[in-house]
Amino acid sequence: MPAHSTKNGFSAHKLTDAPDFLDVLIVGAGFSGLGMAIKLLEAGTTSFLVIEKADDIGGTWYANQYPGCACDIPSHLYSFSFDRNPEWSRMYAGREEIQTYLKACVSRYGLEPYIRVNTAMQQAVWDEAAALWRVTAANGTIFTARVLVSAVARVSTDQRTGKICRPGISLDRVGRKCAA
Repeated sequence: MPAHSTKNGFSAHKLTDAPDFLDVLIVGAGFSGLGMAIKLLEAGTTSFLVIEKADDIGGTWYANQYPGCACDIPSHLYSFSFDRNPEWSRMYAGREEIQTYLKACVSRYGLEPYIRVNTAMQQAVWDEAAALWRVTAANGTIFTARVLVSAVARVSTDQRTGKICRPGISLDRVGRKCAA
């Protein structure tokens, strides 16, 4: 399957390059999605793909690029249990350092060929007769998989306003005092 490299080195396949069938399709390339992908590889599974709507991996740590963005728990706890990072530069690592850690994990575990950035899931339909998921990406690519893993963040962007929002907070509460 010929890949077309993006600026970040991840796959940007043509629509016709989509695999016909996958064992596992992972939606989201943040900590959860990457951790799942690493464990699949360690278990010997190579029939999987991680799709990410953004143009790079990292999930929350890529999306949130505001000044001072940092982890709110001690950094030594904020890494994969199977790939600890003893080299954090400070107690509460900043987003760039966390993003660098995630990219290093992708490289160390050889995940690059299994990641497609700029590929937002538009629809997922369970085909009962075939016992398969049929997933359509916003770019028209159709993926078929036995297992669909949702590794999407709880924080996303409202398409109408461009504001970051959390599930469970309706738009009529935006701007008012509320807790999530």
